[in-house]
Amino acid sequence: MGYAIVDGEVRFGRMLVDRAEAASFVPLGWGWGKDKACVYSYGCKVEGAKPKSFVALDAAFGRDAERVFGGAKALDADVATFRTLGGGYGVDKRHGYYGELRLGWLIACWTLETVDAATFATRAYGWAVDGTHAYCAGEAVPDADPETLNPLTRRLASDGKRVFAGRRVIEGADAATFRALDEHFGVDAKRAYFGDVITNVIEVADRDTFRSLGDDFAEDHQYVYWHDNVLAGVAPQTMRPLSERFACTDTQVLYFYSGIHGTRRISGELHGTKPIVLEGADPTTFRDAGDLFGADAKRAWHHSTRVGLRGEASRFESIGVRLARDDVAVYYENEVVPGAKPATFAIVAPAGVARDGKRWYRYNAYGEYPMIQKSSADEARAILDGEGEDEGEYEGEYDD
Repeated sequence: MGYAIVDGEVRFGRMLVDRAEAASFVPLGWGWGKDKACVYSYGCKVEGAKPKSFVALDAAFGRDAERVFGGAKALDADVATFRTLGGGYGVDKRHGYYGELRLGWLIACWTLETVDAATFATRAYGWAVDGTHAYCAGEAVPDADPETLNPLTRRLASDGKRVFAGRRVIEGADAATFRALDEHFGVDAKRAYFGDVITNVIEVADRDTFRSLGDDFAEDHQYVYWHDNVLAGVAPQTMRPLSERFACTDTQVLYFYSGIHGTRRISGELHGTKPIVLEGADPTTFRDAGDLFGADAKRAWHHSTRVGLRGEASRFESIGVRLARDDVAVYYENEVVPGAKPATFAIVAPAGVARDGKRWYRYNAYGEYPMIQKSSADEARAILDGEGEDEGEYEGEYDD
């Protein structure tokens, strides 16, 4: 994903860069760009950055002559001593800093107040240490020994005495024999584990036959697992993960999303998680279309609900948060946006607003209540400038 000039307008990937001047626009690498008036991070305007002196440092950080910026936000960092360390980390004479990409286009950055700047250094897979702490993805790991920290994956590490998943100890894991199977799954001499925000022993797993399938799925000779949950009704050797959300068996397409699954008794006291089956989906042609959307050769789904396709499923694709298109129509979640033209419809960074030629839309990008409606240019600009509302319940019908 990068910057391009399309029909005289600046785009970052599929997003329009609001009010960027195409004639003077220069890509700077790592998601940064500038025109004669403004600086942009992943398509978002960097308020207060001076384009004449601005320099991109890496994917998370940039600076001008006066300030350091983490993504689109100015940091309270010392510009004279600030330097990047890689892995999303930076440091000045006082503090450490961390920035990570979220939602595919937005850099979130924060200050690590506890860091000893003099001893701060990065390790593999996004881990870092100073004289007293270890850090995983910008969070202090309170029980880890920084001197002996051994990162295994982006989420898993050991210090020779304990095993960690993020900032938490995996209780009971044997550091001497533990090995990571992928980003989240690992085994020691006796048991299998899943580690992320919550870390758990997979009690029923057979350690000797346990293996990762990728994308948060694993199996042994008895069961298939999603995170640390046994899957009900899915036999080993039949599961083909497509992504974190979708997987196929020989006959079905399955959808996964935390918090919405039921359970079913497998045997005795063992209960398993019931995958959500996408009725009628073809496992031989199904694909993840991005952002909770999926499609096979004839149909499409959003968040396990069928989309009322107007065009060709082969042309169906996500264009951003809750929005998709094919060759005929634009869709918000599983419904058609009346009158919207897929060839020109695009999200305007930093989201909450979209545009179709000269027609503007405001939509609920992240809130609980689905909504999209036509908008005036002034209302859309107010949202983009942080002065309007882009969320809330919309009780009316689409205005065509």
